[in-house]
Amino acid sequence: MSSFELTSDGIGESGPVTITGKQGDKGILALSIRAFGKRFELDAAQLAKVQGLPINGFQLSYEAGYKELGGRTLYIVFSKGFTSGTAGRKFVVITESGAIRVTDELR
Repeated sequence: MSSFELTSDGIGESGPVTITGKQGDKGILALSIRAFGKRFELDAAQLAKVQGLPINGFQLSYEAGYKELGGRTLYIVFSKGFTSGTAGRKFVVITESGAIRVTDELR
């Protein structure tokens, strides 16, 4: 997958969601998300955390959230998998307030 785009009319009250990205040999090189009426872009440090895993699949989830904890939240799961199972995953978590977190696990 050298480039990808996912569009959704929305999940719950997220509003329309669009995820676009580009990928190279070492993983994701650029990632842009439109959600909650805003545009979010991963910076170089965040992209570095996603690299190292060339992906061949991704999933989008939504949580209504509490305002005091950042509000509505989108979860993007990037994965590399085969018919025998998943070889790796990276999570990108975006809150309505603008916080972006990249992690190997959700806690």
